[in-house]
Amino acid sequence: MPSEKPKRDPPAPPPIDEVPRDLPLTAENIVKLASVGLTRAELAAYFDVTEEFLAVKYAKALSRGRARRTVWLRKLQMKSAEEGNVSIQIMLGKQELKQGEDPAATEDRVIRRRTVDRAKKPLPPLPPTSVDEGAKEPDA
Repeated sequence: MPSEKPKRDPPAPPPIDEVPRDLPLTAENIVKLASVGLTRAELAAYFDVTEEFLAVKYAKALSRGRARRTVWLRKLQMKSAEEGNVSIQIMLGKQELKQGEDPAATEDRVIRRRTVDRAKKPLPPLPPTSVDEGAKEPDA
């Protein structure tokens, strides 16, 4: 049975300062530049081609570069969260666990909880009113 290769994490994208200014147009270079965060428009300008050309001819390289950047950023986020960065923990909770701040959802949860709480115990009696019970309210 052949041994399986262990999966390696993709390398971190190179710092933008280290990207040479005269790279030839190859799939490998598209991956490198996309992993640094260059948009399709920026890549087209860099290589002096159209965006449509890049989208058609180098679609797979663009996707790979963007995926590499996404994985790298996620790893940094998780590392920060594990080190106790509360802001990142909250952000990840909102993104991945759907723990958003949707007021409608929050209000719905509060209403349901109050309804359940009230069902468990009777409501207190209403306080006496100072208005004579038989008196009519004036017409407006």
